[in-house]
Amino acid sequence: MKLKDIAKAAGVSTSTVSRVLNDKDTKAASKEVKNRIWEIVRETGFVPNENAQNLRRSGLSQKRDTDGKHYYAMIYARSQDNKDMFFSELASSIEREAYKKDYILKCSFYAEDLGGKDFTSILKASKIKGLVVLGRFDQEWLKTIAEAQKNVVYVGLNPTGSKHDAIFCDGYKASLKAMETLLELGHRKIVYIGELNKESRYRGYCDALKAAGIPCDRNLIVNAKQGLDGGYYGAKEQLERNVAFTAMFCANDATAIGTVKAMQESGYRIPEDVSVISIDDIELARYTIPMLTTVHVPIDELGKQAAKTLIDRIENGHTLPVKIEFPFSLCLRDSCTLVGKGTGPSR
Repeated sequence: MKLKDIAKAAGVSTSTVSRVLNDKDTKAASKEVKNRIWEIVRETGFVPNENAQNLRRSGLSQKRDTDGKHYYAMIYARSQDNKDMFFSELASSIEREAYKKDYILKCSFYAEDLGGKDFTSILKASKIKGLVVLGRFDQEWLKTIAEAQKNVVYVGLNPTGSKHDAIFCDGYKASLKAMETLLELGHRKIVYIGELNKESRYRGYCDALKAAGIPCDRNLIVNAKQGLDGGYYGAKEQLERNVAFTAMFCANDATAIGTVKAMQESGYRIPEDVSVISIDDIELARYTIPMLTTVHVPIDELGKQAAKTLIDRIENGHTLPVKIEFPFSLCLRDSCTLVGKGTGPSR
């Protein structure tokens, strides 16, 4: 298959395909078109660099497959992570960067797949040379993963103490920053909406309140799946409790967007009545009304470094686990304000 074949299948020009695959122009195509192009690439195993393929076939590179292609896989730690906008952007960044080195995403797995008897055989049959794990995972997973593949890179917001390479932005520290922002604005009755079990962002919420001398009120904590629906129904659940609050900290942007929709449907103004803050800074956060205040996580940089680290382990065989922590920053936009600006939810 050639570039023109991909262009024809995707319904775009050859130049558009070239710009998307080489990641040279972020405005080369819409997100939907980019996703369609990458899907065709995955399905066909297209490798554009013919000179590089010839070198590999001639034996100058001993670590390549005989067909000149390099395959890796992704594992989503939770079954819904591939539908999460954060992980979608992260996976796309990994895929683009890996593709520059002719590494092709062969397949994706989910948490429940790891217990299957066919997991290892699928990896071997697919000529998988490495794995990228997206999202938090527990120690039981490590044993299964290690048995199936020695080249593993973790990327996400929950630092891991494992012996695998880890590329992360610390979600615990980011949550402390989010809570610090709300506390500085005078908020004391702050709702948390997100997951609780082994979630560093929830731990940060609790620790920030404790440091400020504020009791952690169970009536202000909603255990919800982190996503649009989780935020929406989590906010509805909180409202049914009829407990006063002035701000809401959501574990991620998708949850916050669902939360804002539920609050606005119930007659609350954001931020006049309720301030909302979250973590991630996905693309959609800049297009909500009001624009979402969030802690920026460098998603694209995380993905690029994860791809580079995996390829370096595969090709250069570094043995010590690499731990790279990326910084975060506050994006103070329109969804937060000083406490008492409006009538509040206890009206």
